[in-house]
Amino acid sequence: MRCHNRDVDAESRWKPGIAKLVWLNMSLEKAPHVTIIVVTFKALNDTLECLDSISKMTYSNLRVILVDQNSQDGTVEAVRGQFPRVDLIENLTNDGFTGGNNLGLRAAMEQPTAYVLLLNNDTIVEPGLLEKLLAPMETDMTVGIIGPTMLFYKEPNTICWAGSYVDWRGWAHIYGYGQLIGAIDMQPRETGYVAGCGMMIRRALLEEVGFFDNRFFIYYEEVDLCARARRAGWRVMYLPSAKMWHKISRVTELLGRDFALYHMQRNRLLYLWKDGNPRLLCCLWCIASGLRAAVSLCLKGERHQEVVLLRALRDSLSNRWGNTFFSYM
Repeated sequence: MRCHNRDVDAESRWKPGIAKLVWLNMSLEKAPHVTIIVVTFKALNDTLECLDSISKMTYSNLRVILVDQNSQDGTVEAVRGQFPRVDLIENLTNDGFTGGNNLGLRAAMEQPTAYVLLLNNDTIVEPGLLEKLLAPMETDMTVGIIGPTMLFYKEPNTICWAGSYVDWRGWAHIYGYGQLIGAIDMQPRETGYVAGCGMMIRRALLEEVGFFDNRFFIYYEEVDLCARARRAGWRVMYLPSAKMWHKISRVTELLGRDFALYHMQRNRLLYLWKDGNPRLLCCLWCIASGLRAAVSLCLKGERHQEVVLLRALRDSLSNRWGNTFFSYM
């Protein structure tokens, strides 16, 4: 059971001095075990660079699981050769961000791991990332999910994520996007959701609220998980001092604009049906805005994009989830 009444107050639990004392205390005993899960679909070079950055981490009590989603590009062989200590799960089908991470989470939970860090395979992490993320989580047992500052890989001082929330219409808003890291407030704070490309999750939270909803396949799945966590009483936090770098849009590059358009529209409605408030109004607005966007695409002569959008609406309304997009290809 979570302890909601701590010996320190809400402000002092976030002070750097207290975090350092907690970390020192923790390191004198046994540091908590962390499992890092990386899901990959193709992009071999990105995967190897990600694993190389993980290998340089200064935290030692960890396990790395790589879930390969049938890449068929030499990923499995290369990882076995260059990173033999990485545990490989070979998935014979690509069942999306949700399915791949859920496979990794099930494997992680078979061991007495205390935390799980989810990473996209197109990310790079700083060596001390785990120590930074663990300090506030070990200080405040009500923190269930935490995320670091995410910076653009090609612009290493420019922010691509520094906290975020989703409004009643299902639109995501990211704080600090495009700003230099020196321009943002460096105080830890609560956030609406943590981006799934770099998300630390407490084991107890997963045991209580479950894994990702496989219906999403990709996009909005982490927003839904964070919403479920908050309803269960967990805090979702952003830690500015922790950093990682993201290459961004690798999925769109691999699978095309249609893939992103379809899943964003379809999954927005699923998210609003599960987590919107007021649910019915949010969903009706989502359907109306989708139809309006389809009409706009038609008037612009972009008939192909219009068809993709209408298919997304049809599938969401007829309860077709998972990897249904690929049945059109």
